[in-house]
Amino acid sequence: MYNTEQKERYFAFRTSESSYTKEALAVVFNKTSDFEKEHDKDVCNFSLEEIIDMYKRMNIVSIDRLKSYHTLLNYYTTWCLNERLINDNQNHFSEIPGVILNDYTNKFALNSKIITREQLLQIINQVTNPRDQFTMIALFEIGKSKDFQELINARFSDISGNFITLSSGRKAKVSDEFVKYAHESDTTMEYWGPTGRKYELVDDGKIIKKYKNTFAEDDFNEGRRIYYALKRVVDLLGLSKWITPNALVESGKIHMIKELAKQHNITPEDVVMRNDLLSEVEKQYNCSIYKSKQSFIKKYKEYLA
Repeated sequence: MYNTEQKERYFAFRTSESSYTKEALAVVFNKTSDFEKEHDKDVCNFSLEEIIDMYKRMNIVSIDRLKSYHTLLNYYTTWCLNERLINDNQNHFSEIPGVILNDYTNKFALNSKIITREQLLQIINQVTNPRDQFTMIALFEIGKSKDFQELINARFSDISGNFITLSSGRKAKVSDEFVKYAHESDTTMEYWGPTGRKYELVDDGKIIKKYKNTFAEDDFNEGRRIYYALKRVVDLLGLSKWITPNALVESGKIHMIKELAKQHNITPEDVVMRNDLLSEVEKQYNCSIYKSKQSFIKKYKEYLA
């Protein structure tokens, strides 16, 4: 965090007069830190142009989240103004109307439940906890088993190169990003809740670790824990209308089909109709498309173009 002493003074002031926690406030200032270092000044001294540039480069996908950041930074800069900490004695955050903020979000046209890999990585970049980041990319790349058991039981030692051997015995190909997020999840022993509360995690050898005080659960309830954790994340990002576990899996299948089409210089529809190539998709996602090829093509025709 940039200019830590000043930020700590603000945290003490803000938490004493509101329901904000220090941790919740710190999330935003950790986001601004790189830009403050770049300009060699506190964010309260940013010009209007520098604020707009920062918002655009933050690559935020949800207007609600950007509005939340903007409100907090506006309050902070007002406090700095009262403390005589601003060089030109102006709060430039107050110059940006709320209706204009939408222009600074990442507009990748989330108009359906099928997203591209590029969009997925943009979304993951907005997620705070490595455990949730891993869950999202894993669903996209290897699919969803009953009650999420393959994900729940996955260990980092199950990964060899760009392959993972799952608890069911099946072997799936994974990307460098998958391995990266798996490692970060495996080595991170804390989890930040949506209100800024920090939870300790248990090092049980699994990539997706449980809270310290979680009691033993059956398969169904462990699966529910993964589902609701993901739901909280997409709710916070303002993306719950589009992003669900099943949507991530289906998006991953479409991505793989299109990649196979490029490799073999054929159309994505041709991939679905070729049994040898379709079997690669079915093996990767532990699913069955063969008996419903035409229905699959009809359902996702616009994404297979």
